[in-house]
Amino acid sequence: MKLTPSQWATGWFFLVVALLFLAQSFLGGLIAHYRVETGAFYGVDIARWLPYTLARTWHLQLAIFWIATSWVGGGLFLASWVGGEEPKHQKIGVYALLGALVLVVVGSLAGEALGINDKLGHLWFWFGHQRFRVPGPRALLADSAGNWPCLLAVSDVSGAPAHLQKPEKRELSSLFMYTAVAIPVFYLPALFYGPQTNFAVIDNWRFWIIHLWVEGFF
Repeated sequence: MKLTPSQWATGWFFLVVALLFLAQSFLGGLIAHYRVETGAFYGVDIARWLPYTLARTWHLQLAIFWIATSWVGGGLFLASWVGGEEPKHQKIGVYALLGALVLVVVGSLAGEALGINDKLGHLWFWFGHQRFRVPGPRALLADSAGNWPCLLAVSDVSGAPAHLQKPEKRELSSLFMYTAVAIPVFYLPALFYGPQTNFAVIDNWRFWIIHLWVEGFF
């Protein structure tokens, strides 16, 4: 099978996956070590810059990010194959989405660090830690959750009407269209509460995001 330009471009996504997985592994070792040597790493007072709370938050967030990145890259790689052709400027769109992904990852990690240290003021809830384990900066995650399905849809759904008439193409084309809609829709409950919302309501939607959006889709 000859790879298209956009399929070659998705290789950068898997390089990012490897780097994120490596970073998550190092953070996992650090927080495990904190249980033996509280606040230090072999005598180095590393907790001054990377306290346990932040290290554990980043450890969990990076797990979501490398899984999501592999999902995004894999989806974009397969979409061109399922669609049967390379949409115009698809390679540029793949690189643009890669840039957005880097912005989301770096912005998320930086926002959580700033939020924990009370450096964001009233913006902590949208760009910071939110005091929960999994949901990160909502403004950045909402943007990425909407961009990928659009690019995926352009790649596959452009030929979907013809594909739906072919039994050998119908199942995968339908799956790609459903996921392009469902992924951003199922993330919307993360926007249903604010910092002053009753905790019982917040926890309900938090469980929705963790157990349906994160665990269910991944």
